[in-house]
Amino acid sequence: MKNSYPTITTAFVLFILTLVSAPASSQLSLGLTFQKVESRATPGSRILGTPDGRFAYEFGFSSEQTPISVGLSLYKSFTKLYFNTDIMYRQTSSRYMVRDYFEEIRPQAQYIVQKEQQLHIPVTAGVNFRNLKIGVGAFFNVNFDSDMALSKAYPFEDKNRKLDSGMIISVGYKMFNRVLVHARYEKGFVNVGNSIYYNQVSTRIRSCMSNLTVGVTLYPLGMD
Repeated sequence: MKNSYPTITTAFVLFILTLVSAPASSQLSLGLTFQKVESRATPGSRILGTPDGRFAYEFGFSSEQTPISVGLSLYKSFTKLYFNTDIMYRQTSSRYMVRDYFEEIRPQAQYIVQKEQQLHIPVTAGVNFRNLKIGVGAFFNVNFDSDMALSKAYPFEDKNRKLDSGMIISVGYKMFNRVLVHARYEKGFVNVGNSIYYNQVSTRIRSCMSNLTVGVTLYPLGMD
């Protein structure tokens, strides 16, 4: 996945340049967007061992919450087609489960909540059916801060993955030519926990993050 980062970044830059350099007859609208995010990832866990074959930890992903998701939106309409790019600030809380087999034979599960901050950049393109807008695209999460709660509590190394990506399916409805109400399904390409290491090996829990978002975007100067 690391080898795809230059390609992803280049594609995103070219897309932004295309928007900016488009003919003036195609309107560019700037808006303010808010989202409610519900995590759809399935919890998962795996057993981690010592070099001599003994149980060390059971490590798992439990859930994720995103209480804050707000940002700016760029919208451009080309008659029957549209493009939409958002740049959003998100604050997430990931809940991890750990069973410590060094402490006892049948350990109780302990839960750690790790808080992270990221820029969420969805890029979608689609078709206009009157006020209905249906599109697909990709998203990029730029992770820029974490409280490293997991690493502080247990001997796990969090390499703090800087960039995640995934796909988006989007449905929106335009109201009053200034308000876009939309719902999106986001499916991540990367397994949860792949940036968290134990004994130099990625935990790579077999669970991919997916989100269902419902949002509203306000365009003060209109959309089309």
